[in-house]
Amino acid sequence: LSAAHPPLEERGIPPQPAFAAEPAHGRLAVIDRDFSAPCYRQQMLDYAIFDPVDCKNEGYIRDFLHYAKYYARHKSLYLPAYCTGDDLNVYEPLLPLFDGVYADGYYALRLSREKNIPLFAGTGMNLFNRDDALGARKAGAGEIALSKELSLAEIAAIGVPSAFVFAGGRTRLMDLGHCPFERRCSS
Repeated sequence: LSAAHPPLEERGIPPQPAFAAEPAHGRLAVIDRDFSAPCYRQQMLDYAIFDPVDCKNEGYIRDFLHYAKYYARHKSLYLPAYCTGDDLNVYEPLLPLFDGVYADGYYALRLSREKNIPLFAGTGMNLFNRDDALGARKAGAGEIALSKELSLAEIAAIGVPSAFVFAGGRTRLMDLGHCPFERRCSS
């Protein structure tokens, strides 16, 4: 057995201003559940990607759609990496209310074709190279976000300047499609 190491020093990252710099290529997409923060009044978003807490709360969704016209050119509905048929049944009636969907799962390529809705291929699709990026476009994605694991040098080497790049905010470490403890969420 190896010797125990002393605990790591705790360090924090100082908070950054919401829009400290002009986004690359002048385009900005933000995923959030609440766009009422003052920072959203400072700059027009190209994409306000709505990740609702409750997809069945019509008032909550209606409020987002009403106010989004003041700070976003496009209003997209966030679709998570894993969606069951039941999940899609909840999202489906909402699709016509939005300008398109931002999706982290490949199922959305087919969904967007079947429903004839614009698709923004999200970071969860793990687009790591030029072939991935161009393949997503060829499969129907109008916009793409490169994988958030890429360095700036790797992003530059891909050579797709129109792609969105993850710049900060909530980072999901893992999406679980099935409970590793073989339980239902309610238990």
